Formats: sequence, C-alpha cells, structure tokens
Amino acid sequence: METRCLPLNAQGEFRLDGKTAIITGGGSDIGRAIALMFAASGAAVRILDVNLNDAESIAKEITAAGGSASAYACDVGNQKEVTSAFGSIAQRGRIRHSRQQCRHLPDRKRRSHARRRLRSHHVCEREGLLQLHSCQHRHMKGQGGGSVLNIASVAGSAGVADRFGYSTSKGAIIAMTYSVARDYLAHNIRCNCISPARVHTSFVDGYLKKNYPGREKEMYERAGKSAAYRTHGKTGRSRLAGIIPVLRCGRVYHRYGLHPRRRLYEIARVSATKVAYDVRPTTYGGFMDLELKNKVVLVTGGAKGIGAAIVRGAAAEGAIPDIVDKDVKARNALHPQLSGSELVIADLSSPESCDAAIDHATRKFNRLDALVNNAGVNDKIGLEYDTPQKYVESLERNLLHYYNMAHFALPHLKKSRGSIVNIASKTALTGQGGTSGYASAKGAILALTREWAAELADYGIRVNAIVPAEVMTPLYQQWLDTFPEPQEKLKSILAKIPLEKRMTAPEEIAAMVLFLLSARAPHITAQHTFVDGGYVHLDRALT
Repeated sequence: METRCLPLNAQGEFRLDGKTAIITGGGSDIGRAIALMFAASGAAVRILDVNLNDAESIAKEITAAGGSASAYACDVGNQKEVTSAFGSIAQRGRIRHSRQQCRHLPDRKRRSHARRRLRSHHVCEREGLLQLHSCQHRHMKGQGGGSVLNIASVAGSAGVADRFGYSTSKGAIIAMTYSVARDYLAHNIRCNCISPARVHTSFVDGYLKKNYPGREKEMYERAGKSAAYRTHGKTGRSRLAGIIPVLRCGRVYHRYGLHPRRRLYEIARVSATKVAYDVRPTTYGGFMDLELKNKVVLVTGGAKGIGAAIVRGAAAEGAIPDIVDKDVKARNALHPQLSGSELVIADLSSPESCDAAIDHATRKFNRLDALVNNAGVNDKIGLEYDTPQKYVESLERNLLHYYNMAHFALPHLKKSRGSIVNIASKTALTGQGGTSGYASAKGAILALTREWAAELADYGIRVNAIVPAEVMTPLYQQWLDTFPEPQEKLKSILAKIPLEKRMTAPEEIAAMVLFLLSARAPHITAQHTFVDGGYVHLDRALT
C-alpha cells in the first residue's frame, strides 16, 4: 500500500510553497485568521470579500511580512463576479486549496419580509457556494487535484431559534459537502466542512451592539455561560483556524523519527484587537506546538496496530506514553524504541485489573494527562449462531473496560484538566453482519463519549471519539487470513473505500488522536471524528 506524509521540507517543516489558496470572506475574523495561517505556510493567498478594503488590508499585511497575497472584490452570490475572480486567480497560478464562508449576518426578525430574507440567505449561502464549487472544480480538475473546506455552522444540524433562513442554509452547506465530496473523488479533490458554534467575531460584536445597546458584555457572557463547555465558553477565531491545517492538507500523520521540536506544520501569528469584554485571540508563532511535551498519555492496546501508532506519535511529540497491553511479545518489542515510555501489564478483563493499570501508570509521575481507550477486537459474535453468554463476553472485551479505565482515571484527569479519546468503529453506524457484540459495544462507546463530555465539562475535561473504518492492523490481517482468498477479499474491501481505494493507515488515526488530545483543540469536545476515507458518509455498498 502507498504511504503518504505531510509535505515537509528538508528541515522537517510543513510548507505550502507553490500552492495557491482562495479564502472567501477572508477580509475579517475567521477568514482573516485562516488567510494569515496559509500565508505563514508559504501559500499564495487570494482573498475574496464583498468588502474590498478589508481584503486589501489583509493582503497588505501579508505582503509586508514577505508573503504573497492579493485581494478581489467579490459577491459570492453574483455568478459573474465569482467567474471573473476565479479567472483572474487562475491566470496567476494553480489553485490547490479553497476555503469558503459567506459573510451574511442572520436577521432575528422572523415574520416580516420572510420570503425576501430567506431568498437572501439562499443566494448568499447555497447559490453562492454552488457557484464557487463549480468554478474551483473546473480549475482543480485541470491541475490534477486540490482540497475544499466549507465553513458551516452548528445551526445547520442543531438549529437556532428565530434563524430559519440561516439554519436551513447552513444545513444545505453540510449536505452539499457530502454530495460534492462524492462527485470530486475521481479528480483527487477532497471536500470537508467545519461547523463552529459560538465564535467571537466582529459580527457578534455588531449584533450585540444593535440588539442589546449598553448590555453587550452582559449578553456575551450569558451566551458563553450557556455553552455546554462552560470553562471555555468563548471561542477565539484563531482557535477555530487552528484545525484548518488538519483538514486542508494531504494525509495528516506523524513521520517516525521526527524530532519533538520539529512540528508538522507552521502557522501564522494571528493578531487581533482586544475587545471590550476581555476575549484575547490565541497567538501562535513558528511551528504548531501540540504542547504534549512531558504529558503522560495512557494508551490501552498500545503495543500494536492503531495503539502503537498513537504511542509512537505521542513519543515523537515529547509526551510520556504509558503502554497498556496484554501482548507481552509486542509490548517488549515496542518499548525499547521509545525512550521514557512506561509499560503496564494488564488484560483489562475486570474492574480490579483496570484500577491496577491506572495505579501502576500514575505511580512514577503521580499524574495523568490523557487517556486513549483503544483496546478491543472484532470477535465476530453474531446473533444467529452465537449465544447470550458469548455476547456478554464480547461486551466485556470491547466495552466495559472503557468505562472502568475512565472511572479510575478520572481523579487524575480532574487534577490535570486532561482529555479522553475513545476509539470506536464504523460498525456502530453501518453494521457489518455477524458482529453483534463488537458493533453494539462501539455504538455504546459513541454514546458514552457524549455522555462523559456532558458530565465532565465543568472539570474542563474534553471527551471525543475517533471512528475508523478499514485500517490495516495485525488483527485486521488475522481476520483477512480466515478467508480462503485473503487478497481477493482485500481487493473487494478496497473497492468500497471512496477516497483513493486504499486502507487508512494507523498513523492517520494517530494524528487525529494527538490533535484532539493537544492544546490546539481546547474547544473540541463530544465529537465523533471520522477518519475513514469517506467510507461512512459517502455512498457505499453494504459490507
């Protein structure tokens, strides 16, 4: 299988030299932060904004710092302006990355002029995005590929009171992302979407000033307190920008041997004016430091497969991995490769063994910063040919220790304000057949992820889940070997993976786990993150 890494230069730096990135709505707020980030990585940034003065201001800031940027006045709801802007940009170079956000402030008034307002949202959000996709697809297809990132909103999936037009428009963007991703597969163009919630921007300032004159600070604080994750109720625009490199680059994962001081990618120093109610955007400089150095990270099932990839990645970031595994041979083979790592012998089959594992792991450093629940096996315990007792045993192998490990780790995570990442599986959502025990365990893990995120939010503990699909691991290879023709079975599986018809590498799972554990994901919790080549969300045959 082909292995791909991030585009690193000879010094191990993440760069986008020679790439052209188009940022719509790039004149302010989230778009501005993203434009600065791309420019710091070496990309030529093309800023499209309905306000040309704002776009030119950012372009001048980038060029003054030695970067490449240009500004274009463009109303994304106007097809002629979109076509003209993309034509001008294409004459200057290749288009490799595109990030779209329509600048349209929701109108609270619901009843008066409803049709006119809905049409306004429709033109700005849906028709505008469709026109952008049409133009960029033509250019990216001609040059052999690229990537697209749409900015939607949680309003598109959760809904917002008195925001009918805005909510439906954002829902359309989310659905369009799935559809377009499918359409673009054959042309090596990846399409993803980010749905932020409360992000502090100038639009928020303007809305509060208009609707709550003299009460801006009070209403902003009330909105922050109503967030489930109350400890970090104020999301800075630069925090949202921090996830962009993960979604807009090629395959994202660690290279073995990467020095801890050499990070995967370089991002911009995001500067902004401090607002009246004390919200300071995060500033970064140089390499993106995941800030995992000397953090104690416990990984169950950490001796091989996905777990070993997470352990290696954590060690490369300067963390102290605790390897919990019952496979003595695999554990002993991995441990000498990682200086500073700790070994814990445990099979996690009982609450007592889980308690002992946590005690052993925390004894030396008297702390625990992160827990990765990864251990499990697809034991093929089904409904028709197995028994209730075997089903209970499957749950013990694949579910109960997730709860037990989190329970006994909780006192330590409360002290460190740590993080939990649970490894689930696509079988929880797609089914597989003949895997009732494993599938139900993974479904419960997704439910527990959101339950724990809600319960532990007041402690500042974040809880997320990774949902892989087809990942080549030793256990997966053992499963393939049970078929009369393993290679033919593998070919049939690869044919159903939308992106590149290949397996996901364990290192690709590890990269997302480390990001979610890191200081660069401080406002991400209760999420089910799919790292699966589009397997679950794009059309596929039943496996």
